[in-house]
Amino acid sequence: MVVRIRGESLEAIEQVELDVEHLLKEVLVINPEAVVADRIVGKPYFEIDIDCREIARYGISIAQVQHVI
Repeated sequence: MVVRIRGESLEAIEQVELDVEHLLKEVLVINPEAVVADRIVGKPYFEIDIDCREIARYGISIAQVQHVI
């Protein structure tokens, strides 16, 4: 299960995530080890830089890489 949290700043979102994590760990029917809040480290997304020369060496197209991603 996933809980999505939105907010005005990364700091506010992270604080709410940690609060929700703490509360869920106290619920008796939930395994506390299964509850993990994502830790935000500056960006809420991944940046993937596809090295066109490297994938071309293996005969892979950008479209194939994007499909896998």
